[in-house]
Amino acid sequence: MTDQHGPVGNPSAKSIANAGLWMNTNLGTNGFVDQAVTFDLGGTHRLSAMAIWNYNQSTWSTSTLSYVDHTTRGVKEALIEYSLDGGDTFVALADANGVAEGNYTIAKALTGSDAAPIENSYQSSINLANLVADHIRITLKGNYGDATYAGFSEVRFYGTSLIPDVPGDTNGDGIVDGTDSRVLGGYWGASVTAGDATKGDFNGDGVVDATDATILAAHWGDHRYGNAGSEAAEASAAVPEPCVMAMLATLVFLAHGRRRRSTTA
Repeated sequence: MTDQHGPVGNPSAKSIANAGLWMNTNLGTNGFVDQAVTFDLGGTHRLSAMAIWNYNQSTWSTSTLSYVDHTTRGVKEALIEYSLDGGDTFVALADANGVAEGNYTIAKALTGSDAAPIENSYQSSINLANLVADHIRITLKGNYGDATYAGFSEVRFYGTSLIPDVPGDTNGDGIVDGTDSRVLGGYWGASVTAGDATKGDFNGDGVVDATDATILAAHWGDHRYGNAGSEAAEASAAVPEPCVMAMLATLVFLAHGRRRRSTTA
């Protein structure tokens, strides 16, 4: 249900009709009520806003030779909650829709002439006022008339990460593992923009060398909050494969060798 990747994105983006949709499984008439979708933000974030693109689907019927409007599956009333303890407990946002079900009412996506599918700007923008959270949950309470389904096209969150960087992490996944060691090896000896950890410069001197290899080796298997307990984190804590071990050993050896030469010069 995401096409902008990660907890940031362009709020002016438009949902593409019939693409990237999420809806509940078929549980019969009104089976969507109290079904929920939970967003794991990948760690703690300070959220300024969230935007919701409602269900945007309209399909062509070969029997009637006309469009069938499925935007009635769009969520109308919803209960939006946040968590700060990894999703163990949730707290509802302030009620913004009065006597209606849930605490937010979301506008319906639009269709074109004769119910033809069109791109839609977001239907709801919610000010989260620097809310600190690691999970957001949306529980469905009502839709725009479909008897069985309710769903969204897109939900985006805007804010800043409160997750600390992990020394030795090149790709931003919060885990120091074989992927990072191979990146460092690929840029070995190169001059890069100072502090560009994506290329292996962990000490900020603009050169990928044995000092950076020592930093990576010292943090091997480290992971930040948000990846704890994940399959990737557990894998990173495992013993590195032999080829990675050999490379790390070689790079650390070079670090010590360079240090000895510099002290005897």
